[in-house]
Amino acid sequence: MIKQIHIKNFKSVQDLKLELGRINVFIGANGSGKSNILEAIALAGAYSADKLDYEFLTSRGIRIPSDLNHFKSLFNLENITQSIKIEFQLDRELPTLKYEINLYDLADGKNWSREYQIPHIEERVKFKINEGSSEVNDLEQLRELVKEEISKMFGELRNSEIEKFIIYQPEYSPLRNLFDETQIRPLGIHGEGLFRVLNNFPKERINAIKELLKSFDWFETFNVDINSKLENSINIKDRFIDKGFEWFDQRSVNEGFLFILFYLTLFSSDKTPAFFAVDNVESTLNPLLSQQLLHSISDLAKKNNKQAILTTHSAAILDGLDLRDDDQRLFVISRDMDGQTVAKRIREYSNESDKSMKLSERWMRGYIGGLPDNF
Repeated sequence: MIKQIHIKNFKSVQDLKLELGRINVFIGANGSGKSNILEAIALAGAYSADKLDYEFLTSRGIRIPSDLNHFKSLFNLENITQSIKIEFQLDRELPTLKYEINLYDLADGKNWSREYQIPHIEERVKFKINEGSSEVNDLEQLRELVKEEISKMFGELRNSEIEKFIIYQPEYSPLRNLFDETQIRPLGIHGEGLFRVLNNFPKERINAIKELLKSFDWFETFNVDINSKLENSINIKDRFIDKGFEWFDQRSVNEGFLFILFYLTLFSSDKTPAFFAVDNVESTLNPLLSQQLLHSISDLAKKNNKQAILTTHSAAILDGLDLRDDDQRLFVISRDMDGQTVAKRIREYSNESDKSMKLSERWMRGYIGGLPDNF
């Protein structure tokens, strides 16, 4: 998992560090910088994959400004000449990953100069020498050992969670019509590819999703049908409907069901990224259903080794968090007096009086911040 993220000079983020858990919920006013944090991570992922082109960045959920300089923190003129810096601290035996990206204002976006910093290479080489795995008698052997370690390190980085990071923003139409065309497999950022993933799920995983979907009191079961008149179809059974009638399909079922099905699939699949984000996770969901969703995906994240950042504007979804669990973290994202994005982690209770209040109430009363303060 990613333990810490450090972002410098990206959009509204001048200099920000975040200590992450497994499930991380971002709240804050519109324009506070929640999405900017996600886009900085996605930009580092595209850089790691050596795919800094417009099409790839868009497919990862990044909004591309007409002027590439607008990727920078424009709080002062000096920032235009400075690079964007993004660092990640992992909880494995890997060094801090440091990305330094210089952008040039070119319409075609092809002149992205890139420099990669490899930290701790001396320590890795010294460790290898000290453990006796290689004898170094001259400078040439030392150079070969350093090249070997660099090669190994780059292999580790290219398989890292960061390279595969995606900002998911599921939408009504791709889920309703089961669109399959997407640059990113197995699931596109708007929900493309859902049918294909479900169609390849083992039976036990499908059954686990069915159990979780019973939070809908009308739901009985569903199946994936590749031979229907619609070619690709997810057929859903309403337990209140007479058994003599045909099942509903994804075109007829309510939106909330499709969004929940997408989220459960995203957190259940071995093929989806280990580290990703969902922007506005509460979209179309009833408040109590939002709480239940947080419970379900927190369990699935731990079971399937997923790490996620979720943004929301719904107070209700906060009541699905268990802040006693260090894997579940809540961050208030806001802008300081200079307009720069800052983050504050909210612990379980800040004082005794908070114990009688739900998180949603503490937020809406203004006790934890993250609300507009100019009206």
